[in-house]
Amino acid sequence: MLMRKLRVNFWKVIFLLGFFLSFLLFFAIFFGQITSEHFWYILLQIRIPRVLVCSLVGASLALCGVVFQCLLHNSLADPYILGISAGASFGAVVSFTLKNFAYVLGIWHTFIFSLLGSFVAALIVLKIFFFKQPQRLILVGVVVQAFFSSFISLITTLTPYGSIRLQFWLLGGFLARDWNHFFIVFPFFLFCFMLVFLHYRELNLISFSERESLNSGVDVARVRFFFLSLVSILTGVCVSVSGTIGFVGLVVPHISRILIGSNHFFLIPFATFLGAIFLVLADLFARFLFYPIEIPVGVITSFVGAPFFIFLLKRDKNS
Repeated sequence: MLMRKLRVNFWKVIFLLGFFLSFLLFFAIFFGQITSEHFWYILLQIRIPRVLVCSLVGASLALCGVVFQCLLHNSLADPYILGISAGASFGAVVSFTLKNFAYVLGIWHTFIFSLLGSFVAALIVLKIFFFKQPQRLILVGVVVQAFFSSFISLITTLTPYGSIRLQFWLLGGFLARDWNHFFIVFPFFLFCFMLVFLHYRELNLISFSERESLNSGVDVARVRFFFLSLVSILTGVCVSVSGTIGFVGLVVPHISRILIGSNHFFLIPFATFLGAIFLVLADLFARFLFYPIEIPVGVITSFVGAPFFIFLLKRDKNS
């Protein structure tokens, strides 16, 4: 009876979050000057797809953070900190320099290379974890990030044409995002969200106790490898359309756990909504903080996320 009441109240909270997100999207679409002669084109082809892609990327990164922190038993785990975003960025930067692939694959060439880069980075992280060294995960993430960043810097230096575009993209943003990018992210997000949500019981068991999970018949190694591979792919998809946007998968899951608890039945949908809201707000700040100059969204999220990361490190050290 109590659980049923909790679920009813929870869905009311989700409804309120959805209402606030809808209001925020409406505000983001119409806030700012739109010339009357190109009103409908700007609205339908620039503003609406931009804010929808932004909300989807925010929701996706928050979902990835929830899964990483649960399955790796590390409160600091996040696609950005673990270096998976850096691997995806490296793949995307390589795709920018291989123009022949762009002619053949079109918009999908960046997407494919980002997936490959994120998957390679994820395999490195998973290998370290499965060798029973989870305490070194954050250190490994820093090394993986530095490794891929060095290659990104090399490619950017050797490719003077478009280097400014590359640097802006690497900092993360949603400038010139269109419906093609929306239809890349949306099916992957929906598929990953449904799979993760349908397996919330397994995630609850693994986050609480691996021994309890094994006693309940859950193949922990298989579940861990499958879902970490899944969210690594989702990270690659996000990076392919938005560049590197850090700390969303760190900040949002922690705030969500404080507000809603650690039960993944509640945590997964709550965190995805909150992630969308967080990134749309960050994009609004990026667009209008120094208007008419637009700054990368990744700068805003780093300003929020870096102090939060230091706070978590200090808290973990004290505990």
